[in-house]
Amino acid sequence: MSGRPVRAGTYRHRVILQKPVETEGDYGGTEPGYTAVATVWARVTPSAGKENYQARQVMSEISHEVRIRYRRDVSARWRLSFRGRTLMIESAINVEEANRELLLECRETD
Repeated sequence: MSGRPVRAGTYRHRVILQKPVETEGDYGGTEPGYTAVATVWARVTPSAGKENYQARQVMSEISHEVRIRYRRDVSARWRLSFRGRTLMIESAINVEEANRELLLECRETD
């Protein structure tokens, strides 16, 4: 592996990782929902205005970059809960393919 280990002080925010699940609806069908998987330390950084503008043209309005320790189970179908807000994960990038850190590009929803 390359690179140096990620220092613990880098992550100062707590986020809740949530994965999609199918729940039973009121009339016997299924409905999409989310369930909490883990609460992890993260570094949450709002995107700058210029990055946000560019992201709208390339991706669907990236509003935050979130870095967490590497986990193999996180995907772009998941979301995060951060300080009562919901951040949909648009992409999950294994930084430098080193299995040390994930960069999650997220879009805040209402």
